[in-house]
Amino acid sequence: MDQGLAAVMGALMGALASGGGSYISGIYADKSQKKQARREVYLVFLSELVAVEAQIAKLREVMFYGSRGETDADAIEPGLENLGVAVSRLRSLEIGVRLEGPDSVSSLANNATRHISWLEPRMRFVYSSRLQEGDLFEMRKTIERDCSRLEELVEEIRQEAPRHL
Repeated sequence: MDQGLAAVMGALMGALASGGGSYISGIYADKSQKKQARREVYLVFLSELVAVEAQIAKLREVMFYGSRGETDADAIEPGLENLGVAVSRLRSLEIGVRLEGPDSVSSLANNATRHISWLEPRMRFVYSSRLQEGDLFEMRKTIERDCSRLEELVEEIRQEAPRHL
């Protein structure tokens, strides 16, 4: 083979190998960036979700199982206000989970956010109204059932999210 042709062929092969390596590195870097973005979005959403779940549990404890008195009102009213703010923040964070996907995680995040969005006004209603004992008992059962389902959803998200990282 002619030395000039061999040099050209060698340069061509080197360029192809270098280009191919760069392409593969680019794909790997893109996947790595996507995983990192998902990890960050999931982490922030789950942290907020767990904090809201704890707020709900604390309010539920004071509203249903604590003594009725003025100190309860001092704890419940700000707690409900803080919960409202946290629910709004959680809805915003859920949008990030939806964008990052996949559907198996984003649908669970949506269900959890919806559950919390239902719980918050129910808790406000129970606190602000003067329900009869039977009606109060039914609302408490409903809220307890919703809280149990929320716990299940949080656990499902904790199990599903790492599968996509």
